Amino acid sequence: MHNSARKFMKTMKFCSIPIFFQEFSIMFRFLIGSAAIATLISTGMVPALAQSAPVKQKFPATIAVSSTVITQRNESCRLQAKQQGLHFLKRRRFMRECRAVQ
Repeated sequence: MHNSARKFMKTMKFCSIPIFFQEFSIMFRFLIGSAAIATLISTGMVPALAQSAPVKQKFPATIAVSSTVITQRNESCRLQAKQQGLHFLKRRRFMRECRAVQ
């Protein structure tokens, strides 16, 4: 018997579970863990998908009115920023805050 085979046999004597079963145990734990994670993710997503709000139908007249309102609001905020002499970042910040207030 080779020296490496003797060392292997010595380690096998002190090991209570053969190597095959140790590897099987590790693979089995990984499989169970993966299945548990997949189950948790899928059960968490089902209520989120089930509670989606119904889609409202939009009519062309409603879209036109809301578009006009948004355009007027943006134009008003743009003119205020121009009067204050704001440039790039300050203008963008002002526009965001102005639209949120109106």
